[in-house]
Amino acid sequence: MTGGRIRGTGVAGLTLGSGSGWLERKLGLTCDSLLSVEIVTADGTLRTASAERNPELFWGVRGGGGNFGVVTAFEFELHPVGPEILGGLVMYPPFRLAELVRHFRDFMATAPDEVGAGLAFISAPDEPFVPEFARGRPVVGAVLSYFGPVAEGEEVLRPLREFGPPVNDMVAPISYTDLQGLLEPGNQEGMQNYWKAEFLAELPDEAIEHIVRFTQTVPSRFTQTILMPLGGALARVDNDAMAFGQRDAPFNLHILSMWEDPADSARQISWTREFHRAIEPYSSGGAYLNFIGREGGHRIRNAFGPEKYDRLVELKRRYDPENVFAGNQNIPPYGADAEKESEQPDAERPDAAQADARPDAEGRFAPFAVLELLNGMWVARALQVAARLGIADLLDDGPRPLAELADRAGCDRAALGRLLDALGTVGVFARTGTDGFGHTPMSAVLATGHPRSVGAVARLFGADWQWGAWSGLEHSIRRGDPALDHVLGIGLQAFLDGSPAEGRLFDEAMTGLSRLLNRTILNAYDFSEAGRIADVGGGHGTLLPDILAAVPKPTGVLLDKPAAAAKYRDALRGSDLADRLDVVGCDYFEPLPEKADTIVLNRVLHDWDDGPASVILRTCRDALRPGGGSSRSSSSSPATNAPRSWTCRCWCSAAAVNVPRGKRTTCSRDPASGWCGRSARPRP
Repeated sequence: MTGGRIRGTGVAGLTLGSGSGWLERKLGLTCDSLLSVEIVTADGTLRTASAERNPELFWGVRGGGGNFGVVTAFEFELHPVGPEILGGLVMYPPFRLAELVRHFRDFMATAPDEVGAGLAFISAPDEPFVPEFARGRPVVGAVLSYFGPVAEGEEVLRPLREFGPPVNDMVAPISYTDLQGLLEPGNQEGMQNYWKAEFLAELPDEAIEHIVRFTQTVPSRFTQTILMPLGGALARVDNDAMAFGQRDAPFNLHILSMWEDPADSARQISWTREFHRAIEPYSSGGAYLNFIGREGGHRIRNAFGPEKYDRLVELKRRYDPENVFAGNQNIPPYGADAEKESEQPDAERPDAAQADARPDAEGRFAPFAVLELLNGMWVARALQVAARLGIADLLDDGPRPLAELADRAGCDRAALGRLLDALGTVGVFARTGTDGFGHTPMSAVLATGHPRSVGAVARLFGADWQWGAWSGLEHSIRRGDPALDHVLGIGLQAFLDGSPAEGRLFDEAMTGLSRLLNRTILNAYDFSEAGRIADVGGGHGTLLPDILAAVPKPTGVLLDKPAAAAKYRDALRGSDLADRLDVVGCDYFEPLPEKADTIVLNRVLHDWDDGPASVILRTCRDALRPGGGSSRSSSSSPATNAPRSWTCRCWCSAAAVNVPRGKRTTCSRDPASGWCGRSARPRP
């Protein structure tokens, strides 16, 4: 099969990105020899993908990169090569460079499949085999190979070996792995790197002049530019057979800028970009996926073309709807416009607006930072309104025109467009075409059917009574009593009991939060030896069932107010956990009716003043069996980092002043963990 152009190239990334190498004109790309893979997809399932099993996934992994899962095994069709081939490096002086490139172009137009070649524009190394006058100067090295009988190769390669004449001809019978090692001395470790690549639709004389001009003014002796001819077996594979495209391109150009001093980065990067811009008019519009860096989502889309890209998006939505595998040349699961990036979003160019909003030690940018915090109210309200209008659900089947969205949501078309455009600036929703909108990963989680939906939470936070309560925050701070009581004249529980629709929304939001956070809690704490687990006040959540589903030995009991317990009991009926999970109605300000080895309180205590919270903790303590323990979570899971978890909990304490039942909750938690009391054993 086709290996990489150097011996250290890893087979996994090479194959998934397509796999370009010296053998590609003879055997096709690496992925062309792929027979099957074993892949673990985002849901944890180990799947086999081949022409017979999961053929669409097999189509996608051949050229679609690491977007669909972790490949744990590859099966390839192997082809005999060698044991010896004709190959090596022919070095030419720069004096007839343009003529050489034209000669190479014309030779490759009729070369047989057995010819593997590339022009490497490099600086000649300071080695004995290099003539003294050429050392350290820009030269061209033609990497030549013939994957057929050696004697036959001598005749086929003669026109290239005799042109010039060359500075040095080192072509000889060698092994295939020795051929792969020819460029390794120029790929030194520890270099600064900045690369560009482009498939060329043509190589006219004008493009050759650009290549000559830039390679003769290269700012670093370590930089390489490689011109690789394509065609042969690579071009004869049906372009729709797999995700990889660009099979019609006659050449591929790689600009591999490498230098030693980080302080020289601006100059090196500028040269690379200018070279790339000069070549772009001759591009096929695509690029080799494995050579695309942080160049914007448009580059990834162009690598496949619109039809293939849309097909890959559908495949991504099927196997990785939450974009778990995003650390790659990413294909977002919700369409081409989900990744809005600038034409040159390189890490070396910090965004000016972000820089202005970043406070420094002297506080010079503090006003911008504070303004950004104040604008958070607008963003939050816009999110909540979009959630209450159900826009995310309307886009679940794909992008829709704005007019249709407005009609189905009962909105003014222009006003809705402005709302969605505003949310698009923070990554929520994205324009598709000129007058439509589609999902982004952030807007998708507002949809009701998303497995990690926060749509109900957004609708709850956008409820009029929530905003009314927060508008009374100053009242609460001055007087010390809850704003909700002041605004509505009743407490939270009484309000929810008397407003069935709001009560259902509250329950749905609490259940959604539990689903979102439970996985992190389970990853952080080991409940395998927890014995009898009591979840106090957890009637709206799913934590206890998730714990019991994850560990087979413990049993559980949910303790909550009778009304909440009754709803939970109905929901549990017929569940696989019914024989391990009891539901008991009680008042947790009174002695608990059940004893337990482990007690969990998930987002309960921050609802109460210090006094009532202390009563709840004492009733839990008294219900513990000897040697038992408790775990307490007020807002988020213990796996979050310390500063963030502490911040979340302090904001929940602020909310407790304003909205729920009590006046305040004094945080006695350890800021490093966010947890207090005797706890379940943390995982190492």
